[in-house]
Amino acid sequence: MAVSGNKGTLWVGVKDTSLPAMTEVTIVKDVTFTTSSDAIDVSTRAGNTKTYIHGMKDVEMTFDMVAENGNTEYDLISAASENQTVIALAAMSLGKADSGSEGPNGNWIITDFSRPQPLNDVQVVSVTCKPFSAYTWESVA
Repeated sequence: MAVSGNKGTLWVGVKDTSLPAMTEVTIVKDVTFTTSSDAIDVSTRAGNTKTYIHGMKDVEMTFDMVAENGNTEYDLISAASENQTVIALAAMSLGKADSGSEGPNGNWIITDFSRPQPLNDVQVVSVTCKPFSAYTWESVA
């Protein structure tokens, strides 16, 4: 089933917060979850084609949110960046309890927190996160 991007949700909590206890980040705009893996060359002279196996997986979550001091979720994410603390994040395709919703859930570190100040637009923060520990793929039945 195709799902419109605006149905997706981002959830946040302090480190080790379970998904049911997380709070929705309602000021978020775009969210992107990316996985890639290294390609390890295992080619030999016996073949005429290079062959590969999967190496380590690289995972990243990026999102943009309106810079809104005093918003509880914004303040938590901003403080995690400033203090280099771990936070729990889940990027779900629907609500966290909606049937068919799925997405990554785990503890993350913030590796980039950029806040441009455009002359003629609202300030939007761009956030890049990397997993602190292995994440799980949540699926709501």
